[in-house]
Amino acid sequence: MWVAELKVWHEGSETCEVSEKFDVTIETHYLNVFTQHGKDYVTKVMVVRGEKAEAAKRAIIEEVRRRGIVSIADEGDQLFFIVPACEQFHTSVLGSNTFFVRAQLIKDGHLFWIVASWEKKHLMDLYKKIRKLPKTKATIELLSLKQETVPIFASSLLSTLTAKQRSAFESACHGGYYACPRKISLEDLAKKTGVAYTTFKDRLRSAEEKLWPAFVK
Repeated sequence: MWVAELKVWHEGSETCEVSEKFDVTIETHYLNVFTQHGKDYVTKVMVVRGEKAEAAKRAIIEEVRRRGIVSIADEGDQLFFIVPACEQFHTSVLGSNTFFVRAQLIKDGHLFWIVASWEKKHLMDLYKKIRKLPKTKATIELLSLKQETVPIFASSLLSTLTAKQRSAFESACHGGYYACPRKISLEDLAKKTGVAYTTFKDRLRSAEEKLWPAFVK
């Protein structure tokens, strides 16, 4: 499978604006597509993380309600709502041969897409299609393009972690704690992240306790 990482911005994205204004990270997961009264809709959940997550959530809710979207559920750091499919930028550019293999990640005013296809050509066609749009409408940057096997649903498990647990787990992954042979000790990893050893160890163990059983299932 060919996989591309793309950095995208498009006109009218309330999540891009909110991520930049409040310095938060937003994950978008698409849950369902359905037709009602002859119109197509998308059900999605947004997971908002950051020190100003609550303010960011309020801003998103206010904006989607302004657009006439009222089906909203607010649970913890998650927002659930239904939007017309025609209003989703990705539905206008992704073809039948390209698809998301990770949640959309929104940060610093941009969307970060991980999309895949069985042929490299389809991903390049997507890239060229967005590049042809006026820069006032959309921009795109190709960050990587490679052939690999992707565990499609694994990344959604991270949404079960708290922000501090996720930070500890990601630091361990990026720091080489899970490498073989191990590249860094837990003590040095805690020191590097500026967190007390006992606190860091507890956060990492709590994250592992949630993730590993889910992977087995």
